[in-house]
Amino acid sequence: MFTLYSIVDVPLLTQVHFDPAVLVAESGADRIGSLYSAQVMEMDILNDVENLEESAGVAIGQELKYAIARRVLLWVAVVETERVERLQAVFGHDIVRVAGDAVAVPEHLRHRFPHATLLTPVVVSPSKFLKKLLNGTESEREWVRNHLEGIDSKGIASEHFTLLRSSGVSIVERSLLFRMFRSPKFIAYLVVFIYSSLRALPVVFVPHFHGSVWVLWSLDVFTAVPYTWALIEMFAGRTWLRRFAGLVVALATFVAPYLYFWANGKHYPPIVNAIVIGFIVAAILIEVYRWGRDKAVAKIVSEG
Repeated sequence: MFTLYSIVDVPLLTQVHFDPAVLVAESGADRIGSLYSAQVMEMDILNDVENLEESAGVAIGQELKYAIARRVLLWVAVVETERVERLQAVFGHDIVRVAGDAVAVPEHLRHRFPHATLLTPVVVSPSKFLKKLLNGTESEREWVRNHLEGIDSKGIASEHFTLLRSSGVSIVERSLLFRMFRSPKFIAYLVVFIYSSLRALPVVFVPHFHGSVWVLWSLDVFTAVPYTWALIEMFAGRTWLRRFAGLVVALATFVAPYLYFWANGKHYPPIVNAIVIGFIVAAILIEVYRWGRDKAVAKIVSEG
């Protein structure tokens, strides 16, 4: 349960020792448990790269296009130890990061490395690699234009979309509305915003309410945005401080309209208290689960 859809589903990460701290740092994730298997790709082709102009370099271009289009955060590989410096010379020493100690070739990898004696685990961030190329020489920028030509913008991160456009890369344009509706985060905001904006409507049918429905509805609308942000941060915030802030803001913005309802009527809904308690319990359970997931994933990856 703790490792479901995590990076332990990537075979290489359970076969060779990788340092979880390096995986987290290079991926940009806040914790090892936040990395999903779909965000990490094995890259055996790194063993064949001599430069970016040969056939292996062309394959790297295709993989970079795929990674940026699908928001892949990390490439992982084991390479022959004597080739690490050559690989860093091609990509950049700050791009190819050693992610563990060199090890003797495991028996189950012998068929892939029949002549090697030592293997070194390495990781590459496609995002960092792209930025390095586009901030590099004109020939490097031209390499990106050639290999990422025709990339579909529907799934590209906003940061990369802006960077590619400003660098003259030919992109399959999608409307902002289309791209927004493909964003899970936007859909979450939209659903919660609509719900929180309509919470006041049932009050019309409550005979003991003596306040203004319009005031109550205004409270709902004005708290909808922070309430939506808070719910998303509470469940998906990158740090525990952000998740705690999400919990506090969610509680405050959820209760605010009901306080007005209570001050201007009778029979304050008991379900409100239950929901408030539910928020707090859910926040605690989420933190316990995240802690357990981090421990389980880190243990498997570091032990290989």
